[in-house]
Amino acid sequence: MSANTPPLQRRLTFYSWESLDDDQPFDPIVAGTTLEALPDIPGRSVPAGDFEVDAFAWPAFSVPAASAAQVMRYRDFNSRPYVRAPGAAPHPVNMQPSEFILDVSHCVLWPDHFAAFDQGGHSPTPAAYATFARERLNQLVIFRPLFDKSAIDRLKDLRGLKRVQFRMRNSQVTQGQVNAQQGPLRGLFSELFGWQGEVVVSADISVSSRGQGARDRVLDGVTPEDVQRAVDRADRMFDSFVVSGIRRDGRVEKVDLFHSRLAVDASLPRATAGGYFPGSQTAFDALVRARTELESNGRLEAAVVAWN
Repeated sequence: MSANTPPLQRRLTFYSWESLDDDQPFDPIVAGTTLEALPDIPGRSVPAGDFEVDAFAWPAFSVPAASAAQVMRYRDFNSRPYVRAPGAAPHPVNMQPSEFILDVSHCVLWPDHFAAFDQGGHSPTPAAYATFARERLNQLVIFRPLFDKSAIDRLKDLRGLKRVQFRMRNSQVTQGQVNAQQGPLRGLFSELFGWQGEVVVSADISVSSRGQGARDRVLDGVTPEDVQRAVDRADRMFDSFVVSGIRRDGRVEKVDLFHSRLAVDASLPRATAGGYFPGSQTAFDALVRARTELESNGRLEAAVVAWN
């Protein structure tokens, strides 16, 4: 790999994990041990929307009572992309029918209910790990995004919303989750998200800024509480999510909820072979360092989930 190859920009995002089984509570060490013993054979991956997801333990991880895993999202042989050189005809990427095109995330799960994932490009979300853990590890877990407390306090202080802006892409959501929430536009969204190409949906919903009473005008039928519930699924649904509303003192407040998530931006070296794949050991080391950083400045202890 060339010394001039730029590093990958990844966002090291933190979550609170919660067990969904009281009889057999989720345990990161048990999950990691079970994952390490799982045979790497055909049929191991799990369907997840238009993709397959898989996960692999990282036995070299040495943080006490924590576990680490690579989480992968697959596209099969029939979904392989095409490439071309100037003056040449396009042709499919050279790969075997048994191989997959993949995107990867790295995750660390600690026993005190914190988890961290490196995210960038089309890397799988924590929901992919949860799906794989349910189907292959017999472990039921959910990951809830953590936010800087100040952002959630500002959201809770709003008495009404004036504007909601969001952006989402079909490669990062489950089609059923999206379709089920579109009301009268459900048929349209079903067609869009059923298409095999990538679709990006953006919305900018706002009240009119003109006319009498415009300053105090708010959106009907959409409350700050609705936004809080949506933010709890932000990593599965949105690429960006910004709201503006009226505070209780009458001032207008803008809150960028996607970028208020508890995270550390990092530049990670690529894997030795190159390509869009971070070096795994350096990714795990970066996740552990990010937790140390957030603990040292008090942000981890002060972090909150959006809805509780």
